[in-house]
Amino acid sequence: MLLDFKSCVADCDKALNLDPKYTKALHRRAKANFEMGNYDLAVKDFQEVMTLDPNNSEVLILEHIPSFFSFLTLSFFFIFKYKENILKF
Repeated sequence: MLLDFKSCVADCDKALNLDPKYTKALHRRAKANFEMGNYDLAVKDFQEVMTLDPNNSEVLILEHIPSFFSFLTLSFFFIFKYKENILKF
């Protein structure tokens, strides 16, 4: 299995230039960015897919976490990125 995430992102970018609401391209780009450690970009795309298609069952974030370590990484990312909002609760 070839894991060329940069090419995947480039291909998705081209598809999204043609159709910015193409959820399959957003979804794949999010997964590729997540695997490359670009969590900001991945979260943005996952959120966009959920905005465009709130019933999209494929975008459950846990489906895209290949290991417990990745889950912890993403959790810490959210905590540090949104710590001001989290502390307001």
